[in-house]
Amino acid sequence: MRLLLIVLLSLTSLLGGEKVLPEGWKFEVGVRGGEGKHQISERLKLYGKMRFEGGKPGCEEELVVNYLKTPDKLKRVNQVTLHADEVLKAFRAASQGEDYQAEKDLKGEKVKYASYPAEGGYSVRLTLDGKIEEFTPGEVKEFWEIRKMMDAAKAWYEKLVVAEALPEWTPGARPPLQRNTAIKIPCGEVKLDAMGIEYELRFMSGLEYGFYWMARTVTFGEKHKASANNARYLDLMILDVGNRLDNGNEIERELKSESSHAKFFLKGNLKDQCVELLCVPNEGKAVKARITVEQVELLRQIVERKDKRTEWLNKHRHLFYEWQRRPICDDTAFNIEMRISRAQSKQPGPLVLRVFREKDTLSREMSPLQVELRWAMFQPGFAAIDRDLLAELCLACEAAAAKKKYIKMIGSETVLQSTEQQGQWVVKLRHHDKRLTLDSAQLGDLKWALQQANEVYDWYDLLTKSQEIPQATAELHPPVVDEIHMMLEITHLTEGSKNGGRMDFLSRVYRTAQGEIEQKFDLRWNDDEESYLIESGLNDELVKHLKPAMEAVVKGEVYQKLCGKEYEERFFLEVKPSSRDIDLYYYPSGTSDPKYMDLEYNWQNHYPRLRYHMEEEAKWLEKHPEVFFTLKK
Repeated sequence: MRLLLIVLLSLTSLLGGEKVLPEGWKFEVGVRGGEGKHQISERLKLYGKMRFEGGKPGCEEELVVNYLKTPDKLKRVNQVTLHADEVLKAFRAASQGEDYQAEKDLKGEKVKYASYPAEGGYSVRLTLDGKIEEFTPGEVKEFWEIRKMMDAAKAWYEKLVVAEALPEWTPGARPPLQRNTAIKIPCGEVKLDAMGIEYELRFMSGLEYGFYWMARTVTFGEKHKASANNARYLDLMILDVGNRLDNGNEIERELKSESSHAKFFLKGNLKDQCVELLCVPNEGKAVKARITVEQVELLRQIVERKDKRTEWLNKHRHLFYEWQRRPICDDTAFNIEMRISRAQSKQPGPLVLRVFREKDTLSREMSPLQVELRWAMFQPGFAAIDRDLLAELCLACEAAAAKKKYIKMIGSETVLQSTEQQGQWVVKLRHHDKRLTLDSAQLGDLKWALQQANEVYDWYDLLTKSQEIPQATAELHPPVVDEIHMMLEITHLTEGSKNGGRMDFLSRVYRTAQGEIEQKFDLRWNDDEESYLIESGLNDELVKHLKPAMEAVVKGEVYQKLCGKEYEERFFLEVKPSSRDIDLYYYPSGTSDPKYMDLEYNWQNHYPRLRYHMEEEAKWLEKHPEVFFTLKK
């Protein structure tokens, strides 16, 4: 993979004298150290902000060291940023077998850093908030392995900024191997008297394809800033008012948000050929600015520059990192059904195993890994039996084969027992009104089925926990199957609405029993009472009209559009002159009363990004089926 990447990038055409990185472009690349690969990273997180400029020698590193008071990754409030220089000194002293002690103030508290002799070498002790955290000699070694990787990344960027051809990867200078990365490229700034708008292209990746967006920050007064919701509309509205000035029209616009720090009022001034901007903070004095025609043009150039830099970064992002692909990503649910036959079995048809984990609609939390089995011997009493219950069945059947009594209550509603019936020993299973009776002679099939279930569980449990594709062994390997059908739920993203329902984005990749790869993208409407899976053709029609609807929001114009047919399942989009969002009405088939939610600006970005996500996962599954299974020859 790495060699192929080097070859491909080496073949990238560079004009005579052209640098690998565009001259004058500034970059910030986030390098995460040891995430998921080193024990120390469960308590100590290293993050390097590497800043450099195309054509200018050097790379500046800002090291951030965060201490996690608890290993629970969800409790981010317990993360504390330490003094990076003191952390380096303590771990360097420990690696050199030297004592070290230092004390620093951190938000009114004393933090102590120390290295001291311990069994097997020197350890590092951190004392914070009355708690002592110790890092073993082994973790000290891990710390410097992480720093070695980060130093190699810094050396790589130092080569990259002045290179006219792609530098060779070496152990001491190479792109960092990363599961998650962040790249930032400034795109420009417009200064407006006491105000200013800064623009920055950002690329975030927890997956190989990642996603891009323009970060806008509006500064007003001495200390105030507004970003996200308000800022993303402000520049668009300035351009709209400026365009209307070019056409000889004056217009007034207002931009406000409950979650923002300010309201903005815009007015076109034909006489002075400028856009008048008034910022009214929630706290402090109002700020005025006059935006000239030249500044409006500069703003337009910045937006165009962002588009060009996005295109460039999309083609060249692997100059900055090597992506560490996980076999199954943390946010991927799956449902995989496989058929496995046993030659000596008397059961009609193969054993059907289903291995799966599911994602909660609202919390997005993943369920534990589970394995279910379907086989002729379990029916008609039970459609499927899970792996834990099968293990209990094996114990009961072993007792029956030995002509011994066995009885067990599983929970409060399931009874399992071995008993003699008409001269034969059998196993009986009862759950509510479901009944199952097995002959002790079926013990061989039961044990074989349990072995298959355990092997499937163990392999997929390893896949979900591994940072890299694991090496198969005789004891631990992909299941060998007659036939398999796979469903990977790639994305399950919920867009909520303060006023109304929610919309789920569902993208799935299927591998059919015939080996064909299929993709399916759905929208699902949710509210407190009901859930509706929306017809795929209607999804596409809705997305097609999001862009013109959002343009109407920016311009303060009226927009109305019916997606679908009257009296059938349909959407109705509406934008009013005073709207900041799109009003979306959903009519389930056969209903006349609509369900409502408001759509924000991000909607037009989600759909293409998630589509691309799904397409890339489909390509990966098509190329690497051996990760999940092996077909019988």
